[in-house]
Amino acid sequence: MIREIKTQLPQEGTGTAGESVPECNSGSPIVSGGDKFLIDGDALCHGSRHVSPVSPNGKKRAKECQIATMNVCGGMDSKIDEVCEMMSERRIDVLGVSETKKKGCSITTYDRYTGYWSGVNDSERSSQGVGVILSERMNASVKEFEFVSPRLLWIRLKVGLTRIFLLCAYAPDMSKPPKVREDFWDSVREIMTKCKENERIILIGDFNGWVGIRRDGYERNLGMFGDKRVNENGESLLEVCLERNLVVTNTLFSHKLIHMYTWQRQTERSMIDFVIVDERLRAKVKDTRVYRGTNVGTDHFLRDLIEYLPKCLKKVEKSL
Repeated sequence: MIREIKTQLPQEGTGTAGESVPECNSGSPIVSGGDKFLIDGDALCHGSRHVSPVSPNGKKRAKECQIATMNVCGGMDSKIDEVCEMMSERRIDVLGVSETKKKGCSITTYDRYTGYWSGVNDSERSSQGVGVILSERMNASVKEFEFVSPRLLWIRLKVGLTRIFLLCAYAPDMSKPPKVREDFWDSVREIMTKCKENERIILIGDFNGWVGIRRDGYERNLGMFGDKRVNENGESLLEVCLERNLVVTNTLFSHKLIHMYTWQRQTERSMIDFVIVDERLRAKVKDTRVYRGTNVGTDHFLRDLIEYLPKCLKKVEKSL
């Protein structure tokens, strides 16, 4: 049984974990993507602060964290049960969702999961919409967040000793006017300026862009695997990656085509949903791939990333 508790948000669209949040409105861009990577906080941990990998009940603490992204193609309220069940089955800790078509900004609790939602104003027609769903242990790590627009939402996390700046986005597709797309990428750059030097950026979502594979100028941002096509959205995304030293993890691993393409309709298919990480996390990424059979009524497939977390998690799931 899913219990739903709605919390109002601050007018500015920002908040700090633990504070009450009044009503707010937003209105503009979104994105989706997924992958697996290692966050090694213990490497920075003094010996006197070492935490045993074994919990008090004798069972091992969690070492992996899965981060995923999915375009749900609307109707989020009717799909939330299925999405949470999928997260539980696949042990997903962070799920970025795009095209939710939810209105307003809110924080909603579903049993052991918490959703952060940024949508259009209540007076507008349902469209766009972006959100992040966190497991119980990851939600305990939230320090700050902002509902920027119906296309952009960021959350600041501290997982062990690792500080993460998570940005979930839903980019306007190539059919939208150039000005709309330019404004979106300008907003992404503006948000990136909020990231502190000691924070690691994780960028997830549906970018409606083709980034290609390794080529001149982007050797540090792209791997050798993926779709070779490139479009304007993809170029804009790569410019952001170049400016902020980010890596498109989708292109780092060789997989079958069914585990590479994130969108398919009849004979058309694309890789447009990405999990992108700070270059300082690159060595910790273990895998990035698409999972089939978890489309919850959408033509986008779940893209998943696994990362290893520091043993010094503030909170370990009761089920472990």
